[in-house]
Amino acid sequence: MRRNSRKVAIVPPRARRAVEPALGRRRGGCAARTARNPQEDVAIAQGRSVRRAPAPLRACAVVGERVGQRRAQMRVDGTRHTETAALLQRIGDLAGAGTLIPAHGTPARYEVIEWLTFVSSELHKTYSPWLFHADTADSTRRQCLEKLDRRLQEVDAHLATRDYLTGAFTVADAYLFAVANWSNFLRIPLAPYPHLVAFMARVGARAKVGEALAAEGLGR
Repeated sequence: MRRNSRKVAIVPPRARRAVEPALGRRRGGCAARTARNPQEDVAIAQGRSVRRAPAPLRACAVVGERVGQRRAQMRVDGTRHTETAALLQRIGDLAGAGTLIPAHGTPARYEVIEWLTFVSSELHKTYSPWLFHADTADSTRRQCLEKLDRRLQEVDAHLATRDYLTGAFTVADAYLFAVANWSNFLRIPLAPYPHLVAFMARVGARAKVGEALAAEGLGR
């Protein structure tokens, strides 16, 4: 990939849909608008197709290979992030204090981090047999489906007493929505989890989420 003196921001495909509902996007490289300043576009690039983002939200993007997977890095002010949970925290911070993620060092921040980690390790990963590994044995798929059911029950019970995972909408909710929404395309019913279904409808009703889904061709 040829380096450019102009800085850009890149979000890997697996994180992209988590970001878009929170910030909005447009077709053709997509631009995410921050809640702090709707005129500040954060470029979101897929693979090696990189688009520019104006100051002050510019970051340097590097794409490489790691363990056979495409790797994306997001650099802002010299810091580098490569995993979904880290990328979403950084994007939340760029949106402005308290907009999409609580301030550093607060109990509320750690609660959001807990949910980002849960979605990444317990949900996102468990969908892998359907998304990335067509050759997975049926017995393994059944085990994953059983685990997914247990984890979705946990989420459903948690959402029984609140609209969003930590009370207010954060990047963790955007990530959960993106991952749980895969169920609609993988024929994994969410009907057994009524509170999660209500959450999905609530997040899906957000204007920017509708724009993101429509731009991805996922409109309902």
